[in-house]
Amino acid sequence: MMMSLQLPDLLSFCSVFELRTSKHCKGVSNASEKWLLESGVALSSMTWSASKPGLLAAACHPTADPTQLRFITDFLSLLLHHREQPVLVSQVASATTTRTPCSEDADTFIML
Repeated sequence: MMMSLQLPDLLSFCSVFELRTSKHCKGVSNASEKWLLESGVALSSMTWSASKPGLLAAACHPTADPTQLRFITDFLSLLLHHREQPVLVSQVASATTTRTPCSEDADTFIML
């Protein structure tokens, strides 16, 4: 017996939303990148800025004021910086000497 399934037209529901970004995007992105480089958190040779965390923050929060947008951009930049450091994950994994049933879940959480 064949069963018929009709999916809703999701694109028509999404078309009412317009793509907006915050007008403070460029200034906040530059300030955040400068802060990360000057503080020594990120190295100039890293490619994390290619992922454009400032643009992501500005697109997700188009009505945020510069202070709020800077906080979100810094947070996303730090997340991306942490994600691009496989050394930290291997150090944590090698420091784990005893294995418990939950330790595999902890390693997975750290790698995310």
